[in-house]
Amino acid sequence: IGSGLVGSEMCKETVFQLIDLRGEKQSTILTTNINFNFWDDVFHDPVIANAILDRILHHVHVINITEKSYQLREYMTQDNE
Repeated sequence: IGSGLVGSEMCKETVFQLIDLRGEKQSTILTTNINFNFWDDVFHDPVIANAILDRILHHVHVINITEKSYQLREYMTQDNE
């Protein structure tokens, strides 16, 4: 979801409905480089952001990757050659 789309009402509702419908029925993999603390800013709506996070974080395994991205590492090594 692009940051330009997230602020729209339709996008917020679509993300919420998608996460809500999948509920505890299906596995979902979600990747983001945005800390959960900043999702209010991303969705421009703390109520919907918290509702989405509430559903996402229920029975979840969060894996924090602190390494630089694979693409960035590859770019940096090419730049230094």
